[in-house]
Amino acid sequence: MANAGEPMAKVVPLEEADASKKQRIGFIRGMISVPDDFDTIITDEIEEMFSDGKQFSE
Repeated sequence: MANAGEPMAKVVPLEEADASKKQRIGFIRGMISVPDDFDTIITDEIEEMFSDGKQFSE
């Protein structure tokens, strides 16, 4: 890259990153625990929000 014949930038190939350092999936494994009933903990509260009948006018 040049401007009026004077070099303005040097174009060089990128170096590949070390793939062994890029572990992202599973990075928090062992640091938290999710209860077995996680998806049913607040089922009653969610059902009440959607079925209390107040969201539609009669």
